[in-house]
Amino acid sequence: MKTVLVVVVSVCVSMLAWGNQVDGERWLDNMIAANRSLNYQGSFIYVRGSDVQTLKINHRIRNHKIQEKIWNINGERMEVIRLGDIQQCWHEKDSKVPLSHTLPAGPYSYIFAHHMGEMLENYVITVKGQERIAEHEAWHISVTPKDNYRFGYRFWLERDTKLLLRSELVGKDGMPLDQFQYVNVTINPSFHDSDFSPTIRDGFSHQAFVTKQPDAVPNISSGMWVLKWLPKGFLLRNADSQTLESTKVDRLLYTDGMSSFTIYAELASAGMPEQKRHFGATMVATVKKGDYMLTLVGEIPMETAMMILDNIHLKS
Repeated sequence: MKTVLVVVVSVCVSMLAWGNQVDGERWLDNMIAANRSLNYQGSFIYVRGSDVQTLKINHRIRNHKIQEKIWNINGERMEVIRLGDIQQCWHEKDSKVPLSHTLPAGPYSYIFAHHMGEMLENYVITVKGQERIAEHEAWHISVTPKDNYRFGYRFWLERDTKLLLRSELVGKDGMPLDQFQYVNVTINPSFHDSDFSPTIRDGFSHQAFVTKQPDAVPNISSGMWVLKWLPKGFLLRNADSQTLESTKVDRLLYTDGMSSFTIYAELASAGMPEQKRHFGATMVATVKKGDYMLTLVGEIPMETAMMILDNIHLKS
């Protein structure tokens, strides 16, 4: 009788865990749908390591495409405007703001919004309960990696609309490395076209680039580079070459649907140092491979990054 009872309890616990995982997946699907369908406006705090930023956002759907403007209200002036697949950035000349413009990983990642489904093989998703965020009732969703090659996430989604109100990118010890949270947010506000126009132009540096990523994995070539090892689930999503200050730079972008990293390769020049640095959850590692300097930038553990760099080589 005791054996039967143990079996019944074990089956019930397994069914509960499975149901919790399915429910969590449904919440994340709804979160992505909310980002693609809702209009909203608000202020949020973004914490990366010791760096704290306060930003504002306007977000709307126009002709089935996302229009978005994000700007900071403290420190150096910066504006990021996205109209469909085109993203433009304005910041002060000689700014200390890095090229990524320090926007939160996950919540505002175009890769994240397009490839969430395939990351389920590498993460466990659970629903933790309800909390109150920015005067809204929210559900707490935990996304835990199945290995130590990537970080985990915690999301808080508005109860009715499933809009993301708070997120944390967490390390192996469960402590947050990056944090994002709304201070206030209005859903379905009224917008004017001017709400998505830059307010800073003259005297500011300007960059524009295409953010579109494919919905399916195309036949992307890594060019003259070959990776002999990658963590399970990471796929090549984009590969191109750019010329920056007369230097050709090859770029390879990989993602598992949640986490991502980019490898930059350029011919080494005198005085280029090897390095390993952290900015909250974002790491930067540069190593020399033959005549080339390879730099990996992404939201993955440093140990994972170094293993990847150890396994990238020029094609024979």
